[in-house]
Amino acid sequence: MSERDLILYGTEEEVPPLRIMGCGPLGFALSGGNVRDITWGGMEVLRAISFVVRDSRWGTYAPPISDLEISEAPDRLSVSYGAAVDGAEGDFAWRATISATADGSLSFEARGGSRRGFTTNRTGFVVLHPLAGVAGRPVEVLHTDGSRETASFPELVDPSQPIFDIRTLTHSPVPGLTVAVTMEGEAYEMEDQRNWTDASYKTYVRPLAKGYPYAIAAGEAVEQRITLKITGAVPAVRGTAARTGGLNFAPAGKMPEIGLALTSWSDAAPVVTSYLVGRIDLRAGPSDLPAGRETPVDLDVIIPGRDPDQELARLAHLASMPRRVLVVPARDMVSRPPGEVPAGEADGEAIVAAARRLFPRSMVGGGMLVGFPELNRNRPPAGVDFVAHSTSAIVHAADDRSVMETLEALPAVIASARAFAGDIPYRLGPATIGAPQAFYPAPSAPNPENARKPTADADPRQRGLFAAAFAIGYAAAVAGQVEALTLGATSGAAGIMGPGGPYPIATAVKWLAELAGCPFLRATAPAGLAVLAAEHLSGRVVLAANLSASPVALDLSGRHEVSVLDAEALARGRVARRSEVNGPVTLDAYAICRAVAA
Repeated sequence: MSERDLILYGTEEEVPPLRIMGCGPLGFALSGGNVRDITWGGMEVLRAISFVVRDSRWGTYAPPISDLEISEAPDRLSVSYGAAVDGAEGDFAWRATISATADGSLSFEARGGSRRGFTTNRTGFVVLHPLAGVAGRPVEVLHTDGSRETASFPELVDPSQPIFDIRTLTHSPVPGLTVAVTMEGEAYEMEDQRNWTDASYKTYVRPLAKGYPYAIAAGEAVEQRITLKITGAVPAVRGTAARTGGLNFAPAGKMPEIGLALTSWSDAAPVVTSYLVGRIDLRAGPSDLPAGRETPVDLDVIIPGRDPDQELARLAHLASMPRRVLVVPARDMVSRPPGEVPAGEADGEAIVAAARRLFPRSMVGGGMLVGFPELNRNRPPAGVDFVAHSTSAIVHAADDRSVMETLEALPAVIASARAFAGDIPYRLGPATIGAPQAFYPAPSAPNPENARKPTADADPRQRGLFAAAFAIGYAAAVAGQVEALTLGATSGAAGIMGPGGPYPIATAVKWLAELAGCPFLRATAPAGLAVLAAEHLSGRVVLAANLSASPVALDLSGRHEVSVLDAEALARGRVARRSEVNGPVTLDAYAICRAVAA
């Protein structure tokens, strides 16, 4: 692993390269034995077909593949391999075969079993449909009993499973093109992965109603197959190779306030931000309460909810301090049936009313300290002053591309929250790559190997330039739609600084915080770039980030004072390279850029 990779990703983990394959107009990438980025004539028709093996905590095994055999010809190809897991929860081994032909057919089959039994939450196929050409569009469903119905891929984020008992899904991403996916070996059902900011609809094996974890018995055979059939003319799409072009701007509201979460009450912010937010868990003892802090912070309060007035009275000494108070019943920190309030506990309206009595000069909000799924299933009480939730980008997948793809889902998440919360201030974050236990409802996974790992409590990319690009991309996706954006924490697993000083993301947070409250200009930009602009006292400021590992050109019309933070600058120990530019600027892998019109 090179110094450059450590600067970019914060880890020495080696990532196997994608193998690009195809025959005729059908193309896909082979990654870790699974198929992703399935295209027809260059247009994405499916995001992925994967055979996944998960443990009883939803952790995904990533065993090495063996006996890989690949055969390629102009009109057909085939891939076969073996894989196996063996651990504390048992063993499971399987053989997979992938075949494709130029007429638009692809088959992915897996056969496996266990020698001594295996405990799992899911072992089998997962199919991901992308958002473009899919969201809100009709889909024909063939059920396992042979019946058919016309349904639709949800436009707003569905808090539950939108389609059950699936054998085949058929949709048309563009007129004249049909994509049919047949799933065999078990009944399948769909969930809207945008709940977790995954940019896909996921159809998976084994209905959740059957229970989990479950056991695959010793000697039991597991046989499943996914068949994809694409019919229709090859669409005329613009190639993705064109990665340069000018920028177009349109007014779209205001830049959000930018904040950080306090990891401890004694922390100081590494950069100047609009606000700080501190968390208080009233289930804990008095040592959990802040003491002696002069800087005002907003409060996120976890409350048992049995006697809200008495429980919140412990915060009487803070009553004049915060601008905003988010009060979340402890029961809402995990998924539960919508509207269910355990006996003996106060409902949301009573908790909000108690908070208003104690904090009469503060905005009192409703929502979640954790992800959007919990908010989508347990809506905030009426009459709150703002709505809030956090996000993590590695709930289901942790590869670099999947993390950046989560930015595609953010507009739908915001629109869905607006649909039930109305036009009230929206407080978003902490928005993190990793899944620190404080911001994620399920048990997070330890990550001593410093790897790209789903639901990891600490993601190594937080220390790399990757996180800086992600932060700019996140802000570009939500600016003009939310009033406050918390981009991580002061320190710790989601922090913008570590023992050795600020991470690259600190520069991104600083640049964004300088624009808080300024008129926001939404930008149309070339593929691979995230761009936003704001009208600042110093002039029009453009912030851009390369969301990929390949160089991208940012075309700036007119003279600009430009600062670029990239791997080269960081390797030399400089914060950013500065120059005067009139024209294109090349941004290397995950570089971020600040340009001020001169």
